[in-house]
Amino acid sequence: MARILAFFCFFSLSCICSHARLPPSPRSSNATADELALLSFKSMLSSRLLDSWNTSSHYCSWPGVACGRRHPDRVISLQMGSFNLSGHISPFLGNLSFLRELDLRDNQLIGQVPPELGRLGRLQLLNFSANFLQGEIPTEIGALKNLYILNLEENGFSGGIPHSLADLPSLEFLFLSNNRLFGEIPSSLGTSPL
Repeated sequence: MARILAFFCFFSLSCICSHARLPPSPRSSNATADELALLSFKSMLSSRLLDSWNTSSHYCSWPGVACGRRHPDRVISLQMGSFNLSGHISPFLGNLSFLRELDLRDNQLIGQVPPELGRLGRLQLLNFSANFLQGEIPTEIGALKNLYILNLEENGFSGGIPHSLADLPSLEFLFLSNNRLFGEIPSSLGTSPL
């Protein structure tokens, strides 16, 4: 009986030790893509709040980043309003395919809105208000069929309001004031569910 007990203890200890030596499971390619998109975004910005955005911690724990419950390695929200961000918006944010909320309001962002953001098919909230963004509003925003809130007010956008905004079936709130937009409001916006 003592031999059986000793064998069982040795076998159990061997199993525990062998599992302890297993390398950590690799991140999925989707998780790697999300992390790379965030690091690319960080590389185009300046802010002390992004100092902790590095590979020493999981990106889902970075300030302003939230990941999903059903897909715990997928970024679903970037809430970075008033983060004192300065710089440009990275086109690589368009690779965050699970993103539902992109809130960069009240920062010092400059340049144009990358058309690649039109690939964010799950996006429901897009808030770039109170920045220094310029150029035309990308027509690609009209591809965001789940977009519920679009807030681009208090920037330096110029040109006309894209007709593609009327193609947003879920859009309920549209804020474009305090820009340099000109021309007529597209009549098709009057028939949208706004």
